Amino acid sequence: MMTALVAAVLAIHVGAQPTGMVYGAGSLWTANYGGGTVSRVDPVRHRVIKTIPVGVHPAAIAFGAGSVWVGDFGAAAVYRIDPASTAITATIRLDSNVGGLAGAGDGSIWVSEYDFGAVDRIDPATNTVMQRTKVGGKAEAIAFAAGKAWVTNNGGYVTSVDGSGKAGRRIRVAHDVDAIVSTPRGLWVATYDGGVVARIDPRRAKVVRRVRFRGQAGGIAYVGRRLFVSDYGGGRVLRLDPSSGRTLKRMRVGSEPRDLVLAAGALWVVEQGSSDVRRIPLR
Repeated sequence: MMTALVAAVLAIHVGAQPTGMVYGAGSLWTANYGGGTVSRVDPVRHRVIKTIPVGVHPAAIAFGAGSVWVGDFGAAAVYRIDPASTAITATIRLDSNVGGLAGAGDGSIWVSEYDFGAVDRIDPATNTVMQRTKVGGKAEAIAFAAGKAWVTNNGGYVTSVDGSGKAGRRIRVAHDVDAIVSTPRGLWVATYDGGVVARIDPRRAKVVRRVRFRGQAGGIAYVGRRLFVSDYGGGRVLRLDPSSGRTLKRMRVGSEPRDLVLAAGALWVVEQGSSDVRRIPLR
């Protein structure tokens, strides 16, 4: 029987229209698309401790190599922020706007170029693009599994890219694959308007589970052996079974929830519509 998740009540107001969030250097960092800023949030004291002007429409954000990396959807650039000084220490120019960002285990930063349909690998030692791979379509979120990067696409598929920059075959899911996370049971992906969550076996490079999703997935996270998906249009966070994808619990949150992040022993969700980050107790 499905049970209700206890509603989260703690919300912290950040910059306008935050779309991305990451945890690093003891803080939550939000990319505020509508405000052209990044907010640094203390997840223990529950307050914004710094607002940093960044680019035009900062949308994607990641932590790696001791820095915060911000991708701009309104400008063809990635900005590197030093957490100690909160200063922008490097700007990496690209060929098109940024769809997604992720830090790899080897310290490199991977960025998808949305309009150009490419995935770039940034060397943090030189702040330069050392590898670029065309994947076509509109490239979006990135995760890592089986020694490869996996890139979602607005065109409805997921593509793997290995360390040499070679792209694998396209794995068809459903239109607008917007979110991806690596779990011990494989990669889980969710669509914004395709009505699907799906599990991909990265060894076989195929979908092994496809479940209907009544909502618009804005983010996905695997925390403490639990799988969570945010429903952007429905203002909810859903807990799914990480094996079957079946919905176990639902929780009402703020307006237009997107990225989900673990910090200070809780799950946090960033809300584009209400311009908040909200704390969800893990029980």
